[in-house]
Amino acid sequence: MRLTPAMELKYWPLGYDEQAGIAAAPDGGAWTTSAVGNGLFRVAADEILDAFSEPKYTSPAPITAGPDGAMWFGDGGSTIRRITSTGAVQNFHAGGEDLAIVSITTGPDGNLWYTKFKPGVAVGGIRSRGGEIVRMSPSGSPTVFKPAVTKDLLPTQIIPGPDGALWFSTVGGLGRITTDGRITEMNLPGGRVADSLAFGRDGAIWFTDARLNRISRIKVAEARALARSVAPKIASKTLRVKKRKVRVKIACPADAGKCTGKVLVRRKKAKLAKGRYSVPGGKTKAAKAKLRAKGKALVKRSSSVKVVVELRPADGGAEVRRKAKLKG
Repeated sequence: MRLTPAMELKYWPLGYDEQAGIAAAPDGGAWTTSAVGNGLFRVAADEILDAFSEPKYTSPAPITAGPDGAMWFGDGGSTIRRITSTGAVQNFHAGGEDLAIVSITTGPDGNLWYTKFKPGVAVGGIRSRGGEIVRMSPSGSPTVFKPAVTKDLLPTQIIPGPDGALWFSTVGGLGRITTDGRITEMNLPGGRVADSLAFGRDGAIWFTDARLNRISRIKVAEARALARSVAPKIASKTLRVKKRKVRVKIACPADAGKCTGKVLVRRKKAKLAKGRYSVPGGKTKAAKAKLRAKGKALVKRSSSVKVVVELRPADGGAEVRRKAKLKG
């Protein structure tokens, strides 16, 4: 159906099909997809209805207008299809795991972006799992991005944002992905859950929350301040002392942007060395921790000492620990 600004409704009979997705077309019309695999319907700007049921479809669902004037949609868990206004279809492998394609949109970079996860089944208590965001070029080449923080992210609706990135709803909150694939996850306050979302004229994010039966609004800056921590990793198994400083290799995930904080080397409760680290996202860099008096004395007595390395992220995230050997 179509609702005009004058609040008038226009209906088009589509039989008993359950419509799964709808999107505006570049020509002023609209397309819908049938959840039971019966195909697609197109309502042109002149209100003439067309049905496309060939070739046979698996389960066409999310659909969007592509950057090339055609319509693009997900079909099943492994196929992205492109269809023209005359019904000509091209098929492309969706990339990644065989997960349900949940939402699709055209990004600010001129590529197609879509979300995927494996829906659960209530009978038997099978939980939903997984989570991928895929970028597909207009030529049909997919690039898969996976979250660094939450394995079962369950990304749902994805839309382009006014900041040049894409935003999506996810389990427990919101997500943001840059066009080069850096993912940020954000927890929503007060037990809120985002189902569907859109950017308003005020530049804020508006979203529906079925759990709390409400519509909520959050500013972009407020949402980004709620980002979940992306933990760095300690890459060193053996620590070397040079000029009274301990070198600790630290790897920062690409999704983090930058990892900063304090590094500490200890043996039981004794603090042997401490310093700071600052590592760009996607890089591994050696931080230097200055030996303290206890550390200097221990290194003089023993050529190899079992220690624990601790990272304390500046963003307040959980501490990261690893056992290592300290050699003078």
